[in-house]
Amino acid sequence: MKKALPIILALVACAAIVFCVVLNNQKGDLDKAKQAAEAKVNEITAKLTDTENLKKAAEDKVAELEGKLNEEAESAKAELESVKADAEAKIAELTAKVSELEAQAAAAADAAKATVEEVKETVSETAEEVKETAEEAAAELSVMTYEQYAAAPIDSEVLVETYVQANQAWWDGKITVYAQSEDGAYFIYNMACSEEDAAKLVPGTKIRV
Repeated sequence: MKKALPIILALVACAAIVFCVVLNNQKGDLDKAKQAAEAKVNEITAKLTDTENLKKAAEDKVAELEGKLNEEAESAKAELESVKADAEAKIAELTAKVSELEAQAAAAADAAKATVEEVKETVSETAEEVKETAEEAAAELSVMTYEQYAAAPIDSEVLVETYVQANQAWWDGKITVYAQSEDGAYFIYNMACSEEDAAKLVPGTKIRV
């Protein structure tokens, strides 16, 4: 038993030594693992920091763009309001001009209507006067007998009824006619006559000249 104790103690000592060696090795591995984990954490922390910086930069850029867009939108809105006001003013001006032209046209139409009525009245009065004058002249100048015609002064107005016997050729709105009545003959020189009426002056045609 006494001989076995040293051996047991020696084995225990060897086991302790082995345990310490193993424990030291495991501690070293743990330290390496800890360092690797800390490095990984630092790397992730750096990446998170970069991400936060990028996020803030993006937010700042978005805010800047929103500000520019709002500014441009306000400017465009103001410009549209100005264009709208100018268009409304122009429309109002054109409307007033159209109303003025319509009023002028209506006044001109009324004036033209009044002028037409006045002209009609004047023409009617003139026609009535001409008719009265013609009737008076006709009353003053009655158909003459051949004796009255022969006794009338030279270049005085005469009115006779007679019958065509012959005529010369019509020319330039005039024609010379030889006529005969029961009580005498007539030489009608350069009588005013249209070409259509001249064609009707055949022998035997009764005329009043």
